[in-house]
Amino acid sequence: MRLAQAWARGGAGGALSAGEAHRRWARLRALTAPASQRLCEQLRLVLAPQVATKLRGDYRAGKRINMRRVIGYIASGFRRDKIWLRRTKPAKRAYQVLVAIDDSESMKDRGAGNVAMAALALVASGLTQLEVGQMAVARFGERMQLLHGFDDAFTEDSGAHVLASFGFDQALTRTGVLLEQAQRFMEAAADDAAARGGGGGGGDAPRQLVFVISDGHCERESRREVARRIRDMSDRGQLVALIIIDRGGDDSIVNMNSVAFARGGVVTRRYLDGYPFPYYIVLRDLQALPDILADALRQWFELVQRQQEA
Repeated sequence: MRLAQAWARGGAGGALSAGEAHRRWARLRALTAPASQRLCEQLRLVLAPQVATKLRGDYRAGKRINMRRVIGYIASGFRRDKIWLRRTKPAKRAYQVLVAIDDSESMKDRGAGNVAMAALALVASGLTQLEVGQMAVARFGERMQLLHGFDDAFTEDSGAHVLASFGFDQALTRTGVLLEQAQRFMEAAADDAAARGGGGGGGDAPRQLVFVISDGHCERESRREVARRIRDMSDRGQLVALIIIDRGGDDSIVNMNSVAFARGGVVTRRYLDGYPFPYYIVLRDLQALPDILADALRQWFELVQRQQEA
């Protein structure tokens, strides 16, 4: 947490002037630079290129002549005519990544808001360095609000604008509503990318990732809805991964219990028992985020691969 604590001395989000927002975003970027570079390198091994941009051959027709084959072509009496190169080697990534951050009061009460902003800077910088494709950022509480869309590159101005949009003062955290709105948003973005040929080649929809950054508190009455929504999104090729900002100690979500009434009595169980997110990370040290996030993505892609082969 040292990165977030260093920045927290300057205050956290909400009602910032444009100049102050830019200064704070620049400070966050500087503090997270080594970790974001490590995230870029980790994800380079996990998020494979999908779009063919590199030339390879040899073909009888193509985009460019392979000059190394020309002499053999002439010497053969113009019979060895496989002298053309085509763009068949994937070298460009075309993922769509939505980062949704909890803007509720509980984030401020537990000091998770500062860490969430540092995590955003780390993830945004890492994805931008990797040229992952498109990135969007949203905040959520009672509903999801898009702060930066897929159509624009994520720049320093984008980061400052997003940072200034957070106040961590929303009364409710409606996770089910977030996922419902995120699913609609991602489906529309996938349709748009496929129509423009911006997917993994041939007009296919791009792979989509949804990173939710929160303190992990999910209303018990909505857990079934959340689990159902995540399954539905997974069936549509949308990975939902939750990054839980956790300060450890007695207030740690790992140590929390919940109380329910069953069979006329009171039942106490661990808060994380029956947790609706199949992929979640309990983050206590921001420096560890690159490794654990890459590992979570690796496990998900391996699971998807096994399901496709089954």
